[in-house]
Amino acid sequence: MWYQESTDTVYNYKQQITFDGVRYSSNVFNNPTVLESLGIYPAKYADFEDRYYTKGAEVKTFSDSEWTFSWEEVPKQFEELRQELIRYWLLRLDETLVSTDKYLTRASEMEEWFSKWEINPAVKQWRDSVYLTFNSRMNSVTEAVTAEGLIIADGQPFVLPAQPPIYKVEEGE
Repeated sequence: MWYQESTDTVYNYKQQITFDGVRYSSNVFNNPTVLESLGIYPAKYADFEDRYYTKGAEVKTFSDSEWTFSWEEVPKQFEELRQELIRYWLLRLDETLVSTDKYLTRASEMEEWFSKWEINPAVKQWRDSVYLTFNSRMNSVTEAVTAEGLIIADGQPFVLPAQPPIYKVEEGE
């Protein structure tokens, strides 16, 4: 990506351009010297933390012959941020448990058809510990009273226990 300040033009790909009545082929973007003479420099977008902030005013900075586009960070409103974090953590809980759901919700079918292989009781214990871990995080998010409190609660270390093998036979029993 390149940027030309005099025309406030962003070039996202190599293309034919016309500048001061002179037409340049797309190969001009392979020649930094010509680009510099036209006032066109490499450009990039700065990373933006959109988990807690929305984009404010765009800021363009020029340093070391490169343009960087960034945005002011505008804090999200408290209730909007709380709802987004609740949805995020509930989705993460679902994603964590989905791999073991069928073994417990369809346990009677599994016992009927796969009676030789016993489901590892540690799976249920693991799921209980996952629920406890997520419950702790959800409580800290729902009990926060400021956006800053939400950010602190969400940023705390979060470590899930390792999932055990589903069937006892996988443990070598």
